[in-house]
Amino acid sequence: MNNERPDIETSILQLEAQKQMLLEGMQSEIHEVAESLRPANLIKNAATGIMAPSVRITILKYAAGAVLGYVARRYILGGSSGMVKKAGIKVLFWVFRKLIFKI
Repeated sequence: MNNERPDIETSILQLEAQKQMLLEGMQSEIHEVAESLRPANLIKNAATGIMAPSVRITILKYAAGAVLGYVARRYILGGSSGMVKKAGIKVLFWVFRKLIFKI
């Protein structure tokens, strides 16, 4: 029975060391997850994904279309709202959108 006691004690020490290593690993992972979920890091990661070249071009196209629409309504249409003028502006918008999205 005394021969088994050192083996059991050694096993207990090994298991306690393994437990401590696993606990430290879990704490490290929890810290990494908490750090990645901070609002600043979430915004930074989202901005990095948005700033891909294809997404930037699409955003710029939509922005150009919105600016064009605002300028046209504000300065071309003015105060008059005739039916022919509205139809002409809609055709003009359609042509401009097609041109913008071909780029």
